[in-house]
Amino acid sequence: MTVRGLFKYFFAAFGFAAIVMAVVLYLDTASFMKEAVSGQGVLENVRERRVDEKTVCEWVVRFHTEEGRLIEFSTKSGTRCSGARIGDTVPILYSSARPEEARIDNFFALWGGSIIGGLIGPVFLLIGGIWIAAGRRKRRRVSVLKREGRRIETELERVEHVTSVKVQYRHPYRVVTRGRDPLSGESRRFLSDYLWYDPAPYLQDVNVPVFVGRDDPRRYHMDLSFLPGSPK
Repeated sequence: MTVRGLFKYFFAAFGFAAIVMAVVLYLDTASFMKEAVSGQGVLENVRERRVDEKTVCEWVVRFHTEEGRLIEFSTKSGTRCSGARIGDTVPILYSSARPEEARIDNFFALWGGSIIGGLIGPVFLLIGGIWIAAGRRKRRRVSVLKREGRRIETELERVEHVTSVKVQYRHPYRVVTRGRDPLSGESRRFLSDYLWYDPAPYLQDVNVPVFVGRDDPRRYHMDLSFLPGSPK
């Protein structure tokens, strides 16, 4: 399988992982909220770091628990850099049993991870699932045509560089052949699936087999399995 062919599985796996992450983060925050108490902290420091070529900040906050213990914690995820001034009062939530795991009392800081994962996870999973299902359906269709269709030999007409389609800055190629329709007896053109390299050097002086549906000549498959890197 090509690297390009692995993309659909990456989409599905990423989507599933994002959904799992969203559920884990939601349950973790929900569990934290059950025993959390409100408090006020003081912003002691703002640490900048680079993530994916962007600058994010971690807030270092100090506060006193109800028992008078001095606790310092930093935000786990990146927080806004602008508008934060050292010495500002910050609303916080913390567990009396584990005050060092305190969090900023902000809706997005508490629930943002689960919301983002819950939004993008299903989208990626759906795209990957549809992509995988379409590939399997196509393989079944090709298998039926090879087993039950009429095989005809066609001659190369040309190899097209399809500039109207672009994926990752690349344009695919398509093989165009001509042969005789087994039902009508008339000459007709056949088009291959997209190829991501120029197959012209491998199509000199060869006939290209095409499998045509016995009852529906509009259904056909150009068999290019003899080309390097093509599915067998």
